[in-house]
Amino acid sequence: MVDCTLTVYGASGQPSGQMETSVPVEPDRTTLTKLYSEGILGNECRYAVVRQGREVRALFLADDLVPHSAVRFSTSTRIRGKWATSALQMGDWGGGRVFIGPSVFFRQVDLKPREAWLAPVLMGFPCTQEVRQIAFGPDTVYELNLNGSRYYYLMKGGAWKLYGAGNTPQAVIDRIIHKRKPPTAIAFLWVVGAVELGSD
Repeated sequence: MVDCTLTVYGASGQPSGQMETSVPVEPDRTTLTKLYSEGILGNECRYAVVRQGREVRALFLADDLVPHSAVRFSTSTRIRGKWATSALQMGDWGGGRVFIGPSVFFRQVDLKPREAWLAPVLMGFPCTQEVRQIAFGPDTVYELNLNGSRYYYLMKGGAWKLYGAGNTPQAVIDRIIHKRKPPTAIAFLWVVGAVELGSD
């Protein structure tokens, strides 16, 4: 657990509430639901930031502020917004920073001009998570884990897709990669039972 400050921002972009709290380095759904109930619900809130000093540990966005390009995961209907809790670097290509939480996934490079106000907040996220790169010929699949959930990210040309890993155990996936590696990224995703995720 780390000591943090939750700051809630209203429609004007000015703080409308603040509270001290302790959260895990990578906050889980239970922690985020508690933060929402205790610090956001009942306040005028367009967005909220959980910071440990200068580092951002979580970002809450009202539904209409979630980047248009984001993949939205189904979550509790009691929470009117989405949480991002981690930043990841997907390879060495420019713009490779992505943000994920239990309710959303989006790429920094996809932000539109009207979403540029997010950039200073997003820069506060440290990239602490490991991302495994798995090559299949010219394609690379990025495997990422968040609070026990595994995801796969595939980019081909300018297009990208995010997949949920399904129920295949990690040991089986590792065996497939090292002993019976499929010839293409799509074949690998099919073999491990990954499901394409889209907007809700």
